[in-house]
Amino acid sequence: MSALGPNGDCAQCGKRHVPTTGGNPCAGHISTGPKDGPLKQRAGGPCTNPAMTGQAVCHAHGGRNPKAKAAAAKREAEAKIVATARKLIPDVADREPIRNPLERLLELASEADAFRESLRRLANDVDEHIASGGNDAQLRAEVATYRQALKDTTDLLVAIAKLDIETVLARIESRKIDLVITALTVGLDEANLSNEQKRAVMTGVGRHLRSVRGSAA
Repeated sequence: MSALGPNGDCAQCGKRHVPTTGGNPCAGHISTGPKDGPLKQRAGGPCTNPAMTGQAVCHAHGGRNPKAKAAAAKREAEAKIVATARKLIPDVADREPIRNPLERLLELASEADAFRESLRRLANDVDEHIASGGNDAQLRAEVATYRQALKDTTDLLVAIAKLDIETVLARIESRKIDLVITALTVGLDEANLSNEQKRAVMTGVGRHLRSVRGSAA
């Protein structure tokens, strides 16, 4: 079975697959040669049947196979989940701008893990799923989506661990404090304060910065 391009062009036969009754094209080919006998069937021109829902082939080219039908139902259910989630994404104007990519990455990891946990509960609640009239394809889609979310979250956490973001953020905060102290020192020098007054100001600022860092930790 060959894959079709976006316009139904076939890489195997070089022709466009166009169903006579409309719908998505079947990727199969019309067989030539006897069905029985020493000669094997050969792939002829494009199949003119429409592909079955969620599949690349029609009923005559394997679309009725139970495994193919189950896989198609699973893909359809997953597509509905993704489509529903995409509708919940805020418009660009309503999105919070990313000012600190490192902190946002940590927030993303937390959100991914929360999403994974929600899907885990959804996939595990079989009794409620059955009571609500859910079908097997939907349940399989929920389990598959959870497994993918688990993999994505794991990959993200591994990447964050390799980046050592906590150490990087600590260095950034330390650098910010150094800049504040440098600017404050220059300001105090320009204010012509006595050394005792400067020490009093710096002591107070240092105490305040430590309290701020402690409350943020």
